[in-house]
Amino acid sequence: MRKLFPNFHPYNMLVLRLGSLGDLLHVLPAVQAIQRHFPKTKIHWAVDDRHARLLEMAPELEGLVVFERKRVTPMLSSLANFWKGVGAVRDFIRRLRSFRFVASLDFHARLRSGFFSFFSGARVRLGYRTLSEGNYLFNNVHVPTSDGHAIERHMKLAQACGADHEPQRPKLVVPTKALEEIDDFLAHHDLQAERFVFVHPGCSTGVKQWPMEHWATLMQQLHERHELRSVVGHGPGEEESAQELVHHVPGAILAPEPDLHGLAALCKRAKLAVAPDTGPLHVAAALGTPVVGLYGPTRPEQYGPYWEPCRVVDAGAGCPDRTRCYKRRHQEDARCDCLAKLSPDTVRTACEDLLKIS
Repeated sequence: MRKLFPNFHPYNMLVLRLGSLGDLLHVLPAVQAIQRHFPKTKIHWAVDDRHARLLEMAPELEGLVVFERKRVTPMLSSLANFWKGVGAVRDFIRRLRSFRFVASLDFHARLRSGFFSFFSGARVRLGYRTLSEGNYLFNNVHVPTSDGHAIERHMKLAQACGADHEPQRPKLVVPTKALEEIDDFLAHHDLQAERFVFVHPGCSTGVKQWPMEHWATLMQQLHERHELRSVVGHGPGEEESAQELVHHVPGAILAPEPDLHGLAALCKRAKLAVAPDTGPLHVAAALGTPVVGLYGPTRPEQYGPYWEPCRVVDAGAGCPDRTRCYKRRHQEDARCDCLAKLSPDTVRTACEDLLKIS
């Protein structure tokens, strides 16, 4: 591929990856590689409002262009407020164009991101060679996709700009205030840093979830065998089930109200983190906390924790229904039989393997 910027550093670049939490962390190594290659370039990241606080911890970004998805999407779905929603989208595009971007990098590869890429006014618009939701039509430089890990796949866009080939662990700077608040929370519950395991049983879709009774068994075993109490994390709408889990395990405590800075601080202080394929797992891995990922319908070779120390328990390996389960991930009542059969003893063994080296 020809050099896109052979004689200059592009002054302003736009990164498009609007969500979700894990996907943002999979893109971040590529963005930071581009920043190292173009140190004078100002990189702005377009992101959904729900996940913007995560990227506030990425030190090398010039700024965020936040799309108010929680406010705008209901408008576009309502006949009464449709034109208000259109106006909000138009205002967002005006903000994008005000930066006079030289280039945009569309890591999202969806209709929405392609639309914003095209109307950002960027002369060079990089995207993937994919027909997903017509995204291909909005970009004018197309990079081949691959079946490897998401981090390696996103690095291909960075390489197209001339950046490094090898990904590096993303830089996340947890705010001092968030760390102090978590330290106070731990002290209140008579806990010390690295003397607890952070577990996050909930995730965005039921098909990725491990049964709650298995979580309770695992947490109790880690407490009895290793004197590690559990701090149970929860996302929006998951507090009730997390609280019920805490009631069934002696010594377990409920994590504070979900906040991305607080989540990062809690992961930073944990001895170990255990979670299914969900954002908090990847936050902990990016921060260098040892992690154990529980996988069923999703493939860990594509979406598993990338950074050591980590272990993956792949319940869906070899399952002929894996693809079918993954396609049902947006159904609220969908469940993965492979995950349901995954023994707590198997997960505990993976945890103990990491505890030996941490």
